[in-house]
Amino acid sequence: MTPVYARAPKGERTSGKVPQNRGKNTPLIAALSLAGMGAAMLLEGSANTIAFEVYVEQILAPSLHAGQIVVMDNLQAHKSARIKQAIEAKGCQLLFLPGYSPDLSPIEEAFSKLKTALRRTGARTREALEEAIGQALRLCCKEKADLVEWTQKKDRRGSLMTEQHLFKWRHFETAIILLCVRWYLRYALSYRDLEEMMRERGLQVDHTTIYRWVQRYAPELEKRCRPHLKITSDSWRVDETYVNVKGVWMYLYRAVDSQGNTLEFHLSTTRDTQAAKRFLGKTLNASHTIIPRVITVDKNAAYPKALNELNAVSAVPASCELRQSKYLNNLVEQDHRFIKRLVKPGMGFFSFETAWRTLQGYEVMHMMRKGQVQKVDKGDSLSQAAFIARLFGAVA
Repeated sequence: MTPVYARAPKGERTSGKVPQNRGKNTPLIAALSLAGMGAAMLLEGSANTIAFEVYVEQILAPSLHAGQIVVMDNLQAHKSARIKQAIEAKGCQLLFLPGYSPDLSPIEEAFSKLKTALRRTGARTREALEEAIGQALRLCCKEKADLVEWTQKKDRRGSLMTEQHLFKWRHFETAIILLCVRWYLRYALSYRDLEEMMRERGLQVDHTTIYRWVQRYAPELEKRCRPHLKITSDSWRVDETYVNVKGVWMYLYRAVDSQGNTLEFHLSTTRDTQAAKRFLGKTLNASHTIIPRVITVDKNAAYPKALNELNAVSAVPASCELRQSKYLNNLVEQDHRFIKRLVKPGMGFFSFETAWRTLQGYEVMHMMRKGQVQKVDKGDSLSQAAFIARLFGAVA
């Protein structure tokens, strides 16, 4: 924990005590709640599944109360059956964070403060380390729990992710990142095309870097645009199209209303009744859709079965008409072209997750282009850029 680098005035040397060897690893397991950081345990060696089971059963579980929610990282060591049983036995619920979610865990900020305090102490023995950790835990939670402070970091923009440094550790400015993401999702460009365009502007950006930006910020853009979508009509056109994912054809379910406005979209590995039911249920639950008066589909036999199952649970009113017509569905068939045109330069996708994250960005930019976002005119690229900048708290 002792730093091996330091700063000194120009022409002078800096000095400090540095250990001769690293010694044994000493993992620390702790929990963070609204009351502060506690339920800590210091280990010797690696924190494997057995050690974590002992921690949960002997330290964490006795400190829990019925009705609490325990959130853990998506690690294999945390997914033991004994851990789940010990937490549920206390009347609590166990949840896991997504596979990659550094911005969603406030305990990481608490551990950062803890490590900073331990570096200043420079403990060299196990006893000194235990005492330093105890003091650091009290110091980290002296005024306010990290979780309380983290949840209250909302400014006038109302964006929690913005305050959690959504663009932290990126090597380029926010405006450049948003520009590349917006251009890739809006126009039929490949990642290498964008790399060349940025080079003409004096920016050395690798195409793989742009790929990572799109994978990171396209789903976030779609999520932030949802509350700003305009209400659609009650006449639905539903259809599916094909998307190539690593040489296998997947099915992209899409729906538009009578005006051509996008209702919802859903990527599925199958084209059956259950997939159609999931898509229709997702469309019904969307914030910008209303109960349909009529649903127009093609001759796919899965849609009548799916609608009957939704009628059985009263998800769709009995007055809703299902109309199977090949020609009346041309509106959504034509709308597929704009998405397929964007997919073509990339020659397909290499994983289902990559395809889904990218398609989310394609669809939301397509909605924006059609004027479905409030206070953003149809085809107005300048207002689109300004709107996206406001969403992410950047200066337009």
